[in-house]
Amino acid sequence: MLSVKKADGSVLTAVEDPGTAAAIIMVKTAECKGIMTDESRDMIKAIIKDEIGMEDSDEVVPFSEWVSNQIASPNDIIRQYKSLWMSNLNPTQMSEFIDMVQRVASHDGEANAEQKEIVRQMRIRLLS
Repeated sequence: MLSVKKADGSVLTAVEDPGTAAAIIMVKTAECKGIMTDESRDMIKAIIKDEIGMEDSDEVVPFSEWVSNQIASPNDIIRQYKSLWMSNLNPTQMSEFIDMVQRVASHDGEANAEQKEIVRQMRIRLLS
C-alpha cells in the first residue's frame, strides 16, 4: 500500500516509503528519454513487485509518474529521498537499488547523458 502523508509544499514531501521513492526515481530516469514506453513501465512494475517487494506496483507506478511529472530535476528527487533511503537500506541493498535504476536507464537502448548523470549522482550521494 502506498505510504503517503498530506503534502506540505512539494509533492516529494508527501512520500514516506523508500519503495515508493525508489519508484519515483526509476520513473524519472525512464522519462529522461521522452515518453516512458509500456515496456519500461512494465519493467519498473516488475522491479517494484519482485525485487523491492511491493505488491501494489499497479498503484505505485502511476503515482510515481504523476509525481515525476511535477518535478523538473531528478536531482531534487535524489536530494529529497537521500535520508529516507540511507536510513532504510543497508550498503548492499543501496548498491542493488542503484543497479535497478541503471537497468531502467539502459532498458530502451543505451542510457543517455541525463540518465547516466542520475546514476552517477546516486552513486556519489548514496554510496559515499
